[in-house]
Amino acid sequence: MLTEQQIIDSQADELARDYFSVFKPKTTRTLSQWADEERYVAKGTSSEPGKWKTSRVEYMREIMDISTSGTISELILMGGSQWGKTEFILNLMAFFISEDPSPILFINPKKESAEEFSEERFTPMIKATPCLSKKIEPNKSRDSRNTITNKSFKNDAHVAFVGSNVPNDVASRSRRIIVGDEIDRWAVSAGKDGDVATLARQRIKNWWNSFIAWVSTPVDFETSIIFRHWLGSDQRHRYYTCPDCGHAHHLEWENVKWEGDDKHSSPETAYYQCPECPSKWNDVTRWKLDKTGEWKKHNPDSKIAGFHISQLYSPWVKLSTMVFEYLDSRGKPLMEKAFQNTVLGLPFEDKKGAGVEVEMLLNRREEIPKFTMPERSGLITMGVDVQGDRLEVKMVAWGLNDESWILDKYKIFGDPTGSAVWKDLEEVIKKRRYKHPLRETPFRIEATAIDSGHETQRVYKFAARMQIQGHNVYAIKGVPGSGRPIWLQSKKQIKLTKLFLVGVDDAKATIYGRLATENGQGQIHFSTRLEKDYFEELIAEKIILETDKNGFEVKRWYLPSGVRNEAFDLMVYAMAAKESRDIDIESRLRNMTKPKEKIDFGKLGKSLNG
Repeated sequence: MLTEQQIIDSQADELARDYFSVFKPKTTRTLSQWADEERYVAKGTSSEPGKWKTSRVEYMREIMDISTSGTISELILMGGSQWGKTEFILNLMAFFISEDPSPILFINPKKESAEEFSEERFTPMIKATPCLSKKIEPNKSRDSRNTITNKSFKNDAHVAFVGSNVPNDVASRSRRIIVGDEIDRWAVSAGKDGDVATLARQRIKNWWNSFIAWVSTPVDFETSIIFRHWLGSDQRHRYYTCPDCGHAHHLEWENVKWEGDDKHSSPETAYYQCPECPSKWNDVTRWKLDKTGEWKKHNPDSKIAGFHISQLYSPWVKLSTMVFEYLDSRGKPLMEKAFQNTVLGLPFEDKKGAGVEVEMLLNRREEIPKFTMPERSGLITMGVDVQGDRLEVKMVAWGLNDESWILDKYKIFGDPTGSAVWKDLEEVIKKRRYKHPLRETPFRIEATAIDSGHETQRVYKFAARMQIQGHNVYAIKGVPGSGRPIWLQSKKQIKLTKLFLVGVDDAKATIYGRLATENGQGQIHFSTRLEKDYFEELIAEKIILETDKNGFEVKRWYLPSGVRNEAFDLMVYAMAAKESRDIDIESRLRNMTKPKEKIDFGKLGKSLNG
């Protein structure tokens, strides 16, 4: 019979075992081992459905395994697209559902995109993977445990899908595991609670074994959140060893080569060249080298694991495809930014336009006869800005590759609250015609965008009346913020007509980049009729960096007090009007004829056949 002391000691040992058992890992399998043994990729969600194979993306093995090792509490993953980011996230979440049941919070930039991820990627994975599908709680009438945004499992694992634009959803949930997806596109602020990332961190305070994964494609160099996090990490790069000279290095775009010059390039000849020897790697060689690749830390003192990955490592993207995208993006600021972000996985630093000066633009003026169009153009749009005593108007002609010509910029004086100025504008839209040297029929203004920030109801009524008469006249509203489309129909219900939203920040950045282009894609041409004050208005705004109330640096377009910027705004509106029209300018130019004479395309000075 046990003595009282023996009973006490036995109970103490049992309590100690129970206490320390929570610190033991729930499984001996690594994430890559679990995925190779259990995970299935659902049909319709990938080009390679079926059994998951980590060997297909060997560079992902270390990223996966360290995430569930228990040796780190935070992971930074900065990369481009098409390397397997989504599959990594799905593997991570699946592991913590199956092997280490945990409450998980998945945060996407918007609530709608989080719901889309749940429906189109997460749920198909659960159904396709047997060890997960048998754990899902069945849907029951009036049971809120399983919805699009909340998934419960029989082993007490739970996943919530939320958007950064709904701070209450982030704040109301305590979670052990947080996956922050595309954090560079998150809402900047969570209101009075600060930024969303800080708010998310508050949700894991009660968990000693918490884990956060920050995953994103970077956007802008000055304000990228993922880039800032990555700089504070141990900064791991993937190194390949040259099979010919033995030199080890991480892959960089400057080592991608192809035949041809700026005018006649051959992307199909692309290869990767070792920076230390003449060794040329084709796609197959590049992909094989990943089997022996190694992640190396560039900032080893940091306790945060950070990885950078670009499409140069992806087994799904050919070098020729990347080269084609690079060549196609040159001279197009938004496409250059997309290449830097999505292909190279790096933040974009826009240096174009920084040196644009009034005198430089004045010297680029050229003769454009009044009421005529250059022969390389094939579309005219108009931007209209409503002021207290006038309407400011600008006509822009558009050609291939976003080349443009400022045809006219003038004022229609009068009180916008009355009808006279609107009648004058109507006359311009209906009757103004521009002769084209390669077409018998003159061009008319095919789309007009009017800012509705001033005299809003007047703008709505005018746009509605003109639309009834068959003219493409639109009421617009500028919206700030990086990454917004230049043309998007508003969901706001208004009387008479539709309202269209214009992403002004990216539009202005695009224009500034084109102002610095003196030859090539996107060049802006100016008529000699434009005076110095026009160019002063055109470059009146500058980008500045500010620190917001949450301590984050954000970019903002700044207009000094008392300085006019109508020329800049009108260019944005004319560009937005162009985006409203789905017109193939190249086909239009091809089909133009002079009287009894085909166009001499060589005379256009552009390669329409290239």
